[in-house]
Amino acid sequence: MKYFKLPDLGEGLPEAEIVEWHVHPGDEVKADQLLVSVETDKAIVDVPSPQDGVIENLFGNVGDILHTGEPLVEYSGEVQDDAGTVVGTVKTDVISATNDDDFIIGSASGLDQSNLPSPNQTAPHHHPSHRTTPAVRVLAKKLGVNLDSITGTGALGLITTSDVQLAHAALNEKGDQHQLKGVRRSMAKNMAKAH
Repeated sequence: MKYFKLPDLGEGLPEAEIVEWHVHPGDEVKADQLLVSVETDKAIVDVPSPQDGVIENLFGNVGDILHTGEPLVEYSGEVQDDAGTVVGTVKTDVISATNDDDFIIGSASGLDQSNLPSPNQTAPHHHPSHRTTPAVRVLAKKLGVNLDSITGTGALGLITTSDVQLAHAALNEKGDQHQLKGVRRSMAKNMAKAH
């Protein structure tokens, strides 16, 4: 496996915040050696290496939030079969791995669409900034507005220029805001949903 992706850390938690890296690019690691400590909504979890290898690249810095399935570590050397994102050693005789991707190009007629999200739904793993235009992202960055804190009023929940300007005005009225992390961030999100 060339890339090791952030595994599902249990209970369907979609993301984790990097707390501490235990390896650096160029380090040689063994299977089950500790790579990184991440904080989920519920706990701090240590993620071990799934294989022996040399670390070529780390994805993310301390404090960055990664979603399940995003690259975490890149190993140097030849690419091995990826048996999926699994923590620990995997016996390849038990799991048959494939690198084939199945794509359907063209019309979706005849395709079972019952499992597909409706156009009004956004996938839970998408970052809110994906529901806006590049110009609005630039404006938000310039004004210091966190797109995570905005609910879009445009079509299909698109964050608009006026949404960013209103959020900026609200920030100026409230004063300095502190970014919540870990359990406090999760609690604030759940309280906002409940409200």
